[in-house]
Amino acid sequence: MLVLSLPALADDEGTIPGDDVRFTGSLMAVSPSLPRGVLNIEPYFIYRQANGVFNEHGDRVDTAGRDSWAIAVPVNYGVTERLELGLGLNASDSGQGWQVGDTSARLKYQIVDGDNGRSAPAVTLAAIHTFT
Repeated sequence: MLVLSLPALADDEGTIPGDDVRFTGSLMAVSPSLPRGVLNIEPYFIYRQANGVFNEHGDRVDTAGRDSWAIAVPVNYGVTERLELGLGLNASDSGQGWQVGDTSARLKYQIVDGDNGRSAPAVTLAAIHTFT
């Protein structure tokens, strides 16, 4: 429903708020808040194959490769120019079927806006709660 309403948010030139926003970095990278009205859904599909583990003495021990898959879907929405709400959805499959992982809720507020290209950084405060 929200995706269908995005064209209604476009201005007279037909651009959608935040259309120039680009995202890079890891899932945990802190970035400035999304512009007001922008919804960002960025799914990650993660494949892992473990070929070894470390024992209690810190020595690596070879193991038979164990494949696993995981899905991480961070969903973020810009409520205002400085306030952003987020939800983190996770699931994984380690050979015994898919299981829902930890879900997190995040509130992020940009205290100081960086001055693009100069030396002053943006400062963001985030509160995260994980539901296990």
